[in-house]
Amino acid sequence: MLDIDQNRRGFREAGVFFVETVGHVPSHALDDPGMGVWSVRELIGHTCRALLTVEHYAGREPGVPARLAGPADYS
Repeated sequence: MLDIDQNRRGFREAGVFFVETVGHVPSHALDDPGMGVWSVRELIGHTCRALLTVEHYAGREPGVPARLAGPADYS
């Protein structure tokens, strides 16, 4: 059974952990290699975007799918 409060706590805890972890990254290391072709800065940016996307989609009306014509419509 879906426990929305448990999901919210997990999402919040993940976000807090991410923010705390990023807080330990020195500014001079942001352009260092992170993973594959992405820098540390790019990984942080992609993760921030992912957290915002989850938050946005979680606020949608249940059962209403997100319809995107292509990558440019992803917002």
